[in-house]
Amino acid sequence: MSGILYKIAERAVPFFVGAKAFSLGDSALEAFLKERNGRQKFTAPNFIERNFAARCETISNCPVWIIEPKNYDKASAAQKKQQGHSSAVFFLHGGGFIFGMHSIHWRAISKIIKSLQIPVWAPLYPLFPQVSIEQASLSIVDIYKSMREKIEGKITVLGDSAGAHLALVLCLHICCKEIATKLPDKIILLSPGSLNEQNPEIIAAMKEAQKRDKILSYTFIKSLSDLCAKDKASDGYFYSPFYADFKNCARNYIFPKTYILSGTYDAFFPQVEPFVKKLQGAGIDCSFERGEGMMHIWAYLPFVPECVKAFKKIIDFIS
Repeated sequence: MSGILYKIAERAVPFFVGAKAFSLGDSALEAFLKERNGRQKFTAPNFIERNFAARCETISNCPVWIIEPKNYDKASAAQKKQQGHSSAVFFLHGGGFIFGMHSIHWRAISKIIKSLQIPVWAPLYPLFPQVSIEQASLSIVDIYKSMREKIEGKITVLGDSAGAHLALVLCLHICCKEIATKLPDKIILLSPGSLNEQNPEIIAAMKEAQKRDKILSYTFIKSLSDLCAKDKASDGYFYSPFYADFKNCARNYIFPKTYILSGTYDAFFPQVEPFVKKLQGAGIDCSFERGEGMMHIWAYLPFVPECVKAFKKIIDFIS
């Protein structure tokens, strides 16, 4: 059960993560997106550049922040590789495909590097509706391929919300198109979800869950799905990765070891439990962290004991 600090955070978080936009529907969302037109901030916060060796490179026409510990020890990194530890993290931020990196994401990156002393690659992928979700996904694939060429050892992909969606699509695309690059060694999906939900029972449960989720709403999910449908390209795993045929798509690959975290107060939660069972039924090594009474992306919230504990489990899974 959630404690007093979580109750306080639950009230405060919507005011600083842009949660108002994640409750918009239909014409209100369309107007909001037209006004934003894919704008995002491409600079890293001062604390990132102050505490780490950080540089921004352009890969596949996309800014990618490569952030390493200061005085990064390549010899130590090689030793970690030999010991089977993760050598780097590919960090895919959430934001409903319409927002760029938030301070909550930069703080998560900071904690990963301080805890594990490994590099993090963080692409600032193009946003909807400036590009389609499929185009954003293909950018992620190209950036990941470039990362694979430069990073020896194991790579863990960590994505939250829309970033979790992109992490799944990355793996599915490599498998389904038989792309000549190695899959990630592990993927972590925090508060994942799928667009274009069709199951009436799950939709009803999502509508009920949105009453408790202080960040995300089914209204937004449905409206974004409808806007994507206007592109005439809203079918398939690019938009509905939960409904991909994992057993057949990954038949020639060993799908990455997967760790899924979802709170029971998350608007996406009704989709997640059936999805976990589907992956496990396909023979995929998938573990599930059920956050009782927790909202969307709760594991990234600072100071709150339940959230700190969940983030520690993410760190442990990476290492």
